[in-house]
Parts: sequence; C-alpha cells; structure tokens
Amino acid sequence: MRRVVVAAEKAAVDRDPDWERSDHQGVREYLAMLAQHLPLNSVAVEQFVALYEKARFSDEELTKDEYDDAVSALVTIMPAYVRRLLLWLCLAPGLKEAAVGRTVLIVG
Repeated sequence: MRRVVVAAEKAAVDRDPDWERSDHQGVREYLAMLAQHLPLNSVAVEQFVALYEKARFSDEELTKDEYDDAVSALVTIMPAYVRRLLLWLCLAPGLKEAAVGRTVLIVG
C-alpha cells in the first residue's frame, strides 16, 4: 500500500509543487491539506486513512477485503488524472484488469 500512497503524492506534486508532503505530515494531515485545494470525498478519505493507519501501525495485517476497500477509497479520492497511475500500480505485471472491491478496473 505504501507505493500507492507514494505514487499519489508524486502525482499531486506534479500538479502543484506546493502540495509536497512535509516530513512531519502523516497521511491524515497530508490529505487534510490537499482537501483545502481539491474536492475530496470525505467519507472515502476517512475510510482510506483508517485502513492505511491500521496497515502501518497495527500488528494486524489487512485482510484482502480491507486492502481492496483501501484501494477503492483511494481511487475515489484521487482525481481522474491520478487514477490511471494508481490502477497501474495496483495490478500485477502483465495483467490488464483487476477487481477492487466490487469494481473491475481495466488498464488499456
């Protein structure tokens, strides 16, 4: 999941260099800062952050369903120009589609 977050950050910075995440900002704080500039879905943001923090700080591993929910939430949060990059990162090499939650993602 970390590489997906890093890719999303890079895409945001490519759009506006002022959106770079500082060293002291957690994912929650970073998304709150982006929400000041972008129309982010607050329900999806909270779902993603909760699952990201569980994956990052808990001794419990995310289940497959939780991982799929986190990726679906992130895809909902990010604008369309970022989605293609995120979808590419979520797919195993050579795959052209994958199921994320109830959504089938197709890269082509």
